[in-house]
Amino acid sequence: WKEAEVIPLLKDGNHEEASNNRPLSLLTFLSKICEKVALNQFGSYLMKNKKLSTHQSGNKKHHSCETLNLLTAMDGKLVTALILIDLSKAFDSVNHNFLLTKLSNVGASPSVVKCIYTNDLPSSVHHSKLESYVDDSKILLSFTVANVDCLKQQLEEDLYLIANSCSENELLINPGKTKYMLIGTRQNLQQLPVDMTINFLNETITPVSFAKDLGMTIDSYLTYDQHITILVSSCMNSLCQISRVKKCFDKEALTLIVSALVMNKMFYVSTVWSNTSSTNIKKLQLVQNFACRIITNIGKFDHISPGLRELNWLPVKEQLLLREAIMMYKCVNELAPHYLSDLFTKRSDIHQRDARSHDSLQIPLYKTSA
Repeated sequence: WKEAEVIPLLKDGNHEEASNNRPLSLLTFLSKICEKVALNQFGSYLMKNKKLSTHQSGNKKHHSCETLNLLTAMDGKLVTALILIDLSKAFDSVNHNFLLTKLSNVGASPSVVKCIYTNDLPSSVHHSKLESYVDDSKILLSFTVANVDCLKQQLEEDLYLIANSCSENELLINPGKTKYMLIGTRQNLQQLPVDMTINFLNETITPVSFAKDLGMTIDSYLTYDQHITILVSSCMNSLCQISRVKKCFDKEALTLIVSALVMNKMFYVSTVWSNTSSTNIKKLQLVQNFACRIITNIGKFDHISPGLRELNWLPVKEQLLLREAIMMYKCVNELAPHYLSDLFTKRSDIHQRDARSHDSLQIPLYKTSA
């Protein structure tokens, strides 16, 4: 039961190239149960004793793929350099001696081991902020257009430090697949010099207009147009395939299939991209309408509202608001990562007088839409 069947899983690009695939271990149910028990016990110990870096969001309670923030810098008229670091087979060639040393230092399940093995990586940078989700790491450095001359030197210095840290831990960075983006308003990005390339491990990295990170496509202006286009295409493709075989399932089973394969995918990390344009929201609403018609057999030209009520589905816009409200509830009640909860200030912390708005949040001044 300790053995696993390893199969290749395509990450991106050509399936024939070995570097484009990641090994996926198919474990027995017994080993999964043991791993879950160990994760709960060891994870609680690490969190209670603050042994894990606050910049690591993977495999931690109340943390997820959607708890990283970029809009604040844009609102402050800053441009953010985002570099998505690609670690080649990060945990398939772990040095066991290094791993045992790190485990002894924190006092284990494979998923927690991944966090521990790169736990000291955020402390290696001097200028940037490094955030991680398990083995997916990225560095962010916000700067004003006037200080753009310092950007190249600071980024390259931090990348050099990260490369050294990875080398000491025998982790291999793939500079050819490392993505580099500049994020900001159109006005600020247009003021940047034409040549914004950086050098990393003898590779010249040119800024890209969009890149995929943790299953979501981010663009330089944070419009998420590219992400919505890809998302709509993927969801519609899945729905068309489900539609061909829907006669094989009853309504309850069909609802579960559509919810699992389409709705979960459609609202993945939605609090990140929920500020996208109304045009994109309408595209997603058409996807939801199509899904509803498949399940309820409502005609193409019939009104969709009765079908949505029958399935207890909120329209896309209301669903996004609900998910934002849930995230806000978590932030206010300390159920979210500290780097999100700390962004909010209660009026009672500013004004001492007793008032009805005593427990309300102080609304900061802002320029960009959110």
